[in-house]
Amino acid sequence: MNPRQFLGDDEYPVTVARVEIGFQLRTSDQYEHYWINWIEPDRSLLVCWHQDDTHDDLGPVHLQINDGSTVVAHEQAQFIDTHPLDVIEQRLKSLQDAILAVEWEKQRPIGFDTSTTLFE
Repeated sequence: MNPRQFLGDDEYPVTVARVEIGFQLRTSDQYEHYWINWIEPDRSLLVCWHQDDTHDDLGPVHLQINDGSTVVAHEQAQFIDTHPLDVIEQRLKSLQDAILAVEWEKQRPIGFDTSTTLFE
C-alpha cells in the first residue's frame, strides 16, 4: 500500500508499506489470538497489535514497535471482546494513530508518544 495516501501525508518518509493480519481462533486461552502488523520494509519498521499470551504484565493485548528484529517498545492495548472481523475493523481505524504515535530519534524508532489519544 501507499503509506502517504493511507496516512494523508505527502511528506511521509516512505512510499511502500504493507499490512498483515492473522488470527488463531482455537487457543488454550478464553480468547482468540491475533496480530495486525504495519510493516515498512525500507525502514525495517513494524508497528503491530498482538493479542496473545506472551506478555502477561501487559494483559492479553499489546501494541508493539520493532526496529528490524529488535523490539523497541510494548504498550498495553485495549482488549476488544467482539467478533474477529469487528476487531480488524476497529484496529484498522486506529492504525493511522498508532503509526503516527511512533517517536523517532536519528531516523530510528524509539517508542510511542503515549500522550496521544491512542493510549487513553
